[in-house]
Amino acid sequence: TFSQAFLEFASRTWPAAEAKIISRTVYPLPGGRRSGDEFRRFGAHIWFEYIADGVAVSGNAVVPDNTAAAASQSDLERQFAVGKTVRVHYRPGDPFRYILEPGLQWTTLMDIMHVVLLWLLFAAWLGRLVKSLQPGRRSGGRATASETPVAQG
Repeated sequence: TFSQAFLEFASRTWPAAEAKIISRTVYPLPGGRRSGDEFRRFGAHIWFEYIADGVAVSGNAVVPDNTAAAASQSDLERQFAVGKTVRVHYRPGDPFRYILEPGLQWTTLMDIMHVVLLWLLFAAWLGRLVKSLQPGRRSGGRATASETPVAQG
């Protein structure tokens, strides 16, 4: 997750190449209800070819879902039709490392937040476990002392 975040962040400065779409699949994404009507959002997976740094590269990518609005199947089929081009950003010196949308993606940010939340929950659980195992805390009460006279002889 963190390596993907660093890669996406670094991609903001990567050069770009025009890639020709050679194949694509449009598929329904999980949706919900809006105003009582069913609605569907669609995603696309594309396969493409491009030339970067004198090297021919064949690649594929899931088109980022950056919209909250429902994207129609026909719109995506038109936008990512076979033969059209898309801009691909590739790592300088390594054209086989590429990304469609440069910059940190919201899905990666959500993955990072999920990992951090799990770490925090684990730390809280571990802290409670350590406290419960400390001497004097096992009984659940406080240790008290009372004064008693000592006989001197």
